[in-house]
Amino acid sequence: MLVFSLFSPLLAWLHHLHHRGFKVDYLFAPFFIFRFNELHKLHHAVANTPNDFGHPTKGESVYKNILINIWIEMDGAVFQFLFFVLFHILTGFKIMPFCIFSGIWMRVFNYCHHYGLEKLGFPRIAWENKHSWMSWAYANADAHSTHHVAPSCKLSEMIAKKSTPKLPYNLFLCAIISLFPPLWFKIMDARLNEYISK
Repeated sequence: MLVFSLFSPLLAWLHHLHHRGFKVDYLFAPFFIFRFNELHKLHHAVANTPNDFGHPTKGESVYKNILINIWIEMDGAVFQFLFFVLFHILTGFKIMPFCIFSGIWMRVFNYCHHYGLEKLGFPRIAWENKHSWMSWAYANADAHSTHHVAPSCKLSEMIAKKSTPKLPYNLFLCAIISLFPPLWFKIMDARLNEYISK
């Protein structure tokens, strides 16, 4: 799993460059992530609301959420899908498993960030838990609420807020736990209910 997710930090940094104004939409296609610029802009506008595409609701498994997201992304992504196929033909399909897995892994991260927060009326709040190595490798992805408040801010300005809900462990470990839905629900639903009751 660690080996297959080696390219996921690259996606995190491409994501950061996107918010810094670089046009990187087609660079996501080899990772089986389509219509990134369009759908990510929508995600930032309506995050944690019923209008957010593929938002992970309470009780929804990461597997169902990933399938929903891929289905939405594939709609109208003919040229990007062709780019995906051509890229991997030209590279002899040697890195295709790494690319696909890393793209899926980033969707798992997003699932962990937004799980169950869709009806709280806080569109700029996400689950966080800041850890130094995660911050360095994934472009401060663990300060996700700050990212939603000011997407184009510098990495040095992305600081996890005390008022945001906290993941029980670092993002990478939480992503692994989410692959086991009964365990994920047991841990996170209790934290979600506690956060809502505050």
